Amino acid sequence: MTFKSIRLDTGWELAVYETATSTSDVIFSHPAPHEGLCVLAREQTKGRGRLGRQWRSERNDGMYLSLALTPARAVQEWPCLSFVAALALLQSLKSLYPDLPAGLKWPNDVLIAGQKISGILAEAKGNLFVLGCGVNLKNAPQVRDAHFPPTDLHAQTGEILAPELLAEQFLNHFYHLYQEWQVTGFSAQYDLYKTHLLFLSETISVTQGDKRLNGVMRGVTKTGDLLLEQADGTLEAITTGDVNLVRFSDATGN
Repeated sequence: MTFKSIRLDTGWELAVYETATSTSDVIFSHPAPHEGLCVLAREQTKGRGRLGRQWRSERNDGMYLSLALTPARAVQEWPCLSFVAALALLQSLKSLYPDLPAGLKWPNDVLIAGQKISGILAEAKGNLFVLGCGVNLKNAPQVRDAHFPPTDLHAQTGEILAPELLAEQFLNHFYHLYQEWQVTGFSAQYDLYKTHLLFLSETISVTQGDKRLNGVMRGVTKTGDLLLEQADGTLEAITTGDVNLVRFSDATGN
């Protein structure tokens, strides 16, 4: 059941639930999902992240939010909205904590001092595009051997932020970027996204299932593909994958 409803300055409405399997599930099961339908849950029992991973969603430990959109642009451009969402989340965190050492890890993770604080999942069904956003506010899970271990906002700032406050900040920033995207596409935010992109000119590995590519990160295209410079100097455009820094010990792939 809806716990409360918050009318946002943008005209969108944020519905807050006590619990949900996932906030994206709530939107997809809605009898009439519409643009600007925003759902926040105190906890998720089946939260999920990219590539089918589970996103831990304990009660009041994070911001668990989904947003429904019906974009006017061509469906091929919709995936770039996850980049726009990551940028909006970064702007939200920096507006609250200007000195936070935060940046973007391709494609749409926010890192603080090399630790992962958020995840974004994009899903589409018909003309409906849903962005799910999870942010660790406190009690980040412990993950062994993670290249970018989880962190939370409390650990980074000493403050415990209310999920509703961060959700309102995020949705406000995203709304304005989204209106711009509707007119011009990702090219409008391309330079700003690159400004906050981590690991440019560094040696990285990109994992795609059982396949791993090593190379130097040279940026992203205006359609959001990662540009990887390989040993022979050729550039490969990567559409999807997990990015990690290559340590000296595994530069050969070992």
